[in-house]
Amino acid sequence: MPSLLIAYDGSDAARSAIRAVGGLFRGADALVVVAYERPMSAQRALQAGATRNEAFERCIAELAREVIERAEATAQEGTELAAQVGLSAESVIVATEGGVWPEILTTARERNSDVIVCGTRGRGGVARALLGSTSSSILRHADRPVLIVPDTELAASGPTLIAYDGSEGARAAIATAARVFAGRAAIVFHVWRSPLRDAMTGQVLPTSPVDVAEAFEEEAEGSARRLAEEGQALAQELGLDARVELAASPGGRWRAVAAAAASADACVLVAGSRGCGSVASAILGSVSASLAHNADRPTMIVRPTA
Repeated sequence: MPSLLIAYDGSDAARSAIRAVGGLFRGADALVVVAYERPMSAQRALQAGATRNEAFERCIAELAREVIERAEATAQEGTELAAQVGLSAESVIVATEGGVWPEILTTARERNSDVIVCGTRGRGGVARALLGSTSSSILRHADRPVLIVPDTELAASGPTLIAYDGSEGARAAIATAARVFAGRAAIVFHVWRSPLRDAMTGQVLPTSPVDVAEAFEEEAEGSARRLAEEGQALAQELGLDARVELAASPGGRWRAVAAAAASADACVLVAGSRGCGSVASAILGSVSASLAHNADRPTMIVRPTA
């Protein structure tokens, strides 16, 4: 069972994330992390022009106390909710001055958490495309799998759908799925490009004889199936009960993956990203980034080093 770090801020999205992971990882250890911005220090206030006196000292102390008490109440709420959904939970409060996400990633490394869990803002067309600055930054810079959970309710009994294209990231996605979703049925899903339907090659093939066009199509589909079966073999080798599904799509591959997950009623979608490092950390890859930003179900993004 993986160890979870849940970034929690008391929002509806964060509550939905806890409920979702309770269904996916019942009985798992969970660390509920509440990060808060340190209030202005007395020194900074004085530098900004404040006058030191008894009222000033009292105001600074009360502000610090209120911020910490609010963070403690939020952490307690998150821990209690996690326990209610079957997680073995504890909480930690971290203070930050340079943004929340670096402290969450640091805590994940220090605690050696297997998965970082973040909620998203909502389900609508606009809301789904706005992860929020904290979750977006975690997704870009994390060195371990990140589970993005939208504010929605889904059954936890469905299969795991793993997007597979033969890349290093996709292989890491299968390995991670086998580790954290062991015992759950899996679908290795591959999107392929049909020469007859693809806009780039479709201008040429229609002028070819029918048998030539069909031969191109059969070869493309055969290559796609062999690639998907490679992923299936890896998944089975790692202990997953996995089957293969294919879909031909001329573009918008993430939409095909999302549609397949919806059709299969998958409880979680897993996709690999391009890597990590100074450049790759900011470029997840168009498919994985689009899946994360438009998720309508829990979506785990895995880096090759995970």
